[in-house]
Amino acid sequence: MTPAADTTLYERETGDLSNGSGSSLFIGRTGANAGNRLRRALLRFDLSAIPPGSEIQDARLLLQIDMTPPMATGFDAGLHRVMAGWGEAGSVAAGPGGGGAPAQPGDATWLHRFFDTEFWATPGGDFEPAASATVALSAGTGEFVFETGPGLVADVQQWVNQPASNFGWAVIGEETNPQNARRIASRENDALAPSLEVVFIPAAALPEVTPVPTLDRIGLVLLAALLAGAALTLLRQRRTR
Repeated sequence: MTPAADTTLYERETGDLSNGSGSSLFIGRTGANAGNRLRRALLRFDLSAIPPGSEIQDARLLLQIDMTPPMATGFDAGLHRVMAGWGEAGSVAAGPGGGGAPAQPGDATWLHRFFDTEFWATPGGDFEPAASATVALSAGTGEFVFETGPGLVADVQQWVNQPASNFGWAVIGEETNPQNARRIASRENDALAPSLEVVFIPAAALPEVTPVPTLDRIGLVLLAALLAGAALTLLRQRRTR
C-alpha cells in the first residue's frame, strides 16, 4: 500500500515551510546554500483494509532515494513512530524541492502539526525517541528498505488494534554533518512512491479460544464437596491396603 499522506518538515524558526503535495520528501541536514538546516519526512498509511483483530506477522517499508549531494556519505536512517496527528495540504516546493514552499493551511511544518493553528509539543515533530527500525544508507540513489522486525510489527499491530493512534512514522536521517541530506520519492511520484508491505492472519483465521467457565458461590461449594469426597475415598482405599 502507498501512503495516505506524506510530507517534509523543514527546519525554520518561523515554521512556515512545507511540501505537502510535492513529489519529494527529504531527510538529513542540508548544505550551506540551504542554511545547513534539518529535514525530516513523515508518512502515514491507511490500514483500514486489514480486518480488526488480525494478527500482524511481518511489515516492511520500501522507499526510493532519487537524489543525493555530491559529497554524500552513508549513514543509518531511523523510523520513529509519530505521537500526534499532522496534516498534508497543497504546498509544492519549486525546483528540486529542498528549499520547501510557503505552507498552506493544514500543512505540517517544523513548528506546526496543522499550519498555522496547531503546534507540535517539540519543534521538529513529536515522535518516539527510540527507532522502530533502522537501515544503513549508502551514498548513492536507489531503493532502501526498513525490514520487518519487532518494532515495525508492533507499530502496525497497534494501529490495526487502535486506529485512532495511527499517526504514522517519521524518517530521520543523519543530522550532524551538513550537505548529507537525501531526497526520497513521495506518494505523488507514481513510479517511485513509498510502499508498505504487511503480512497478516485475518481474525477469522485465528484459532478460537474457548473461555473457561466461571463458578458461582453454589458451584464452588459443590466443587469443594466433590474434591473432599474424592480425597476421603482415596484415604479409605489407602487404609484398606
